Amino acid sequence: MTGPKDSESPSASASPSTKAVSILEIPQEISLPPSATSATPIRPSHLLRKSLSSKRLVPTTLPLSKTSQQASQQASTEDLVLQEQREQALIDKVAIWLENERQRKQKKKEATGNTDQNSDDESLNMLESILQQRPSMPSLQALPSTTPPRRTTLRRSNSRKKSLQPSSDTEYESGGDAMVPECAEWLKIPEEIGWESFKLEVLKLTHTLRCKGWRRVKLERYNEVGVERISGALTNAVYMVTPPSTLPPSPHTNRPLKPPAKLLLRIYGPQVSHLIDRATELHILRRLARQKIGPRLLGTFLNGRFEEFFVARTLTKSDIREPSTSRHIAKRLKELHEGIDLLDTERIQGPIVWKNWAKWLPRCSSVMETVEQRHKVVGTTWPIFVSAVERYRDWLIKYYGSEAQLKEKLVFAHNDTQYGNILRLQAEGKSPLLLPMNEHRQLIVIDFEYASANTPGFEFANHFCEWMADYHDEAVPWKMRERRYPTEGEMRNFLTSYVEHSLRGPPPVTFDLDARTPAQDPLMGDRERKEEVKKEVERLMQEAKVWRAASSAMWAAWGIVQAKSEEIEEGEFDYLLYAQERALLFWGDMLDLGVYTKEELEGLEKGLGEKVKLVK
Repeated sequence: MTGPKDSESPSASASPSTKAVSILEIPQEISLPPSATSATPIRPSHLLRKSLSSKRLVPTTLPLSKTSQQASQQASTEDLVLQEQREQALIDKVAIWLENERQRKQKKKEATGNTDQNSDDESLNMLESILQQRPSMPSLQALPSTTPPRRTTLRRSNSRKKSLQPSSDTEYESGGDAMVPECAEWLKIPEEIGWESFKLEVLKLTHTLRCKGWRRVKLERYNEVGVERISGALTNAVYMVTPPSTLPPSPHTNRPLKPPAKLLLRIYGPQVSHLIDRATELHILRRLARQKIGPRLLGTFLNGRFEEFFVARTLTKSDIREPSTSRHIAKRLKELHEGIDLLDTERIQGPIVWKNWAKWLPRCSSVMETVEQRHKVVGTTWPIFVSAVERYRDWLIKYYGSEAQLKEKLVFAHNDTQYGNILRLQAEGKSPLLLPMNEHRQLIVIDFEYASANTPGFEFANHFCEWMADYHDEAVPWKMRERRYPTEGEMRNFLTSYVEHSLRGPPPVTFDLDARTPAQDPLMGDRERKEEVKKEVERLMQEAKVWRAASSAMWAAWGIVQAKSEEIEEGEFDYLLYAQERALLFWGDMLDLGVYTKEELEGLEKGLGEKVKLVK
């Protein structure tokens, strides 16, 4: 959750994928054209691991003149030169990849303590032995430049096609998805190394991860890079990274180079490793990217990542209550629920809320052993609260009839649609986003770290609970105010928009060719459809009510995991008090749903029945 769960969007990063190179047979000799090596070593931080399997070499030959033997010989010579340059460029790239792969594996070993990668090392050694059979092979300690020689003639002849090709900063997997660069670097925050050093390290990372256009910004200009902390993100440190306003002219055109786009930099918080599976999150972000949902992922490192930066405004606690904005949020959620198909494994595992609960439980139990010596955060002892959650889970399954019937209702849900995770794009002029039919598309939902399978009821209940929060309250940002929960009218406004909106088009019109059948009255069909919408809205309102306790239980556990063992400093978000607020809301729903009676609550903890928070 962002905001104080993270208002701008999510501690360990997903481990870089292991890549091995296997050589089936060592040739006796490799003859390649000689070339000069670069005298200037390349810094490892500027290198990007290259996938040998993702590169295709397309041979290109220049046309020979049929009317002039001299022209033919000249063209043939140019062709040989170009071919030699291509071969040398390939050898250079393999050498760079080899050295960078070794450095990456070494850093991974140091970070994880895993030394069981002998087979990978043997493959890399074998590749190096093949490369070294070439006498003029450049030394791996003095690697050549990664920039191939400029071929002006070819650029002109292919200029039209070039605009349709992907950027040189982008690699693609066999399935057509853009590959997300990764590196085994750990970025320290400004509080640890100072702002000037932080800017330099950020700029180095943009070079290493080949963020589009950022290699035009020379390292010596690091102090001109703008790095601004985006307020409200407490689970992660989130920054806006801005390039220098001007870049020097290109030596080939004498025209000023265009500055690269701004970036969103996210550094994971210290406790997030207990909360989020980064490998799963990155996989989900790639699935979303195929449907153009959310920001694009641009590169990852050990404790963070770069994302696409949107010129947008974050919604406020008041914005989400505005009727038209509420309807637009509902439409965006409907598009998410319909636009992303669940994987079989996601449906089999069931609602992600219970997977999160099971994952966070050991950490919560450890924290509560210390905390409960001072006060009872969850209204009772921690074991009693855990037992109550299990009783509620059993009640939910009976509500649906069976666990299988519950799983049939699952959709791909965001699970954290608080106001800080919704942006409004700044559309201007004749932007299509200003058209009435596209107005809801001005909203962008971000931060998908908790996204996965859940019921629509959980999604709605979680969003409605966020109406009670004000994470920017200077005095009590952890407070949940029951009176701010949406009214029935406000919930119907939201859910009616959700039910009526669909990516799959309007309902089919009944058309009967049998003339003996009386034609259906269009007004009757419209009335029937409105009645169906009304019934579905009422069903979803009830579903949101029964899942509200699940939202409170999950975020209570989240707050406990995030809690610090030391005293909270003034101005910091108190995660334990937030956990207490959500736990008391959980107990209130246990009464409201009839899972527990007031007498039973009093039996669990004296005075608990009076302390619960009831949503009316």
